[in-house]
Amino acid sequence: MSAKKLFGREWSNKADYANTEDFTASQWAWEFLRRNPEYATDWDWFNTTWLALEFEYGKPPNRDFNRWQQDPRAHRVNDFQPSEEPENLLIECWMGSRWGFYVFPQSPSEEEPPPWREPEEVVTLLDGSEAEYFTANSGHIALGFDIHQPIEKQVEYCQRMLRILQRQAEQSGQMVVRNIASQSQQWRVYLRLLDAQISGASEKEIALAFGKIDIEKSYAIAQRLCAVGYLAIAALEINTGDQHEKK
Repeated sequence: MSAKKLFGREWSNKADYANTEDFTASQWAWEFLRRNPEYATDWDWFNTTWLALEFEYGKPPNRDFNRWQQDPRAHRVNDFQPSEEPENLLIECWMGSRWGFYVFPQSPSEEEPPPWREPEEVVTLLDGSEAEYFTANSGHIALGFDIHQPIEKQVEYCQRMLRILQRQAEQSGQMVVRNIASQSQQWRVYLRLLDAQISGASEKEIALAFGKIDIEKSYAIAQRLCAVGYLAIAALEINTGDQHEKK
């Protein structure tokens, strides 16, 4: 299917992406998430199920919610986060929890971004299950502390080390920098690459359109932004309140 039909932009036309210049972090996050094929699959499942439930029990606010919530189709197990006792969530809550937003799930074709959930606590006390922690997120690392020694110096050292590691990750394309304006030009390239793939463009067409950039590396970064990186972008706005930094 054409990305023009899905997202309103023709990948080969740079002008179609000009309005992203003033995008907020929230808008950028949504642009990447709505191009995630897994999100599209989940949305199709959710929408089909929701419409079937509405047909059976009526539409809010007049639906028969007692019967609705007793229907197994109205629930889905929170199976995307490791847990001894996964929650059984209503499907609309499952979608929000799975993909990181507070809103009724919306179609990838919608342009307005959802309100994003606040990031969860990122400090984890490792207890021997280290392998699961590291494999769950490529951004996870571990630093050792000795609680029998002064904590202040250890924390200071770790802060310096973490800043170095963040800079290295930024330079290698493994994470987003904390400056929307400096990234917007590159993010536009990533969106165009994703849209070119969605539209079925050939390697030759893509190479001619993008010139000397490393297509393989850039597409890999774009895919990471769709998969998990969009949450880091959304967090820029949530954590700082700085929606857009002008050049």
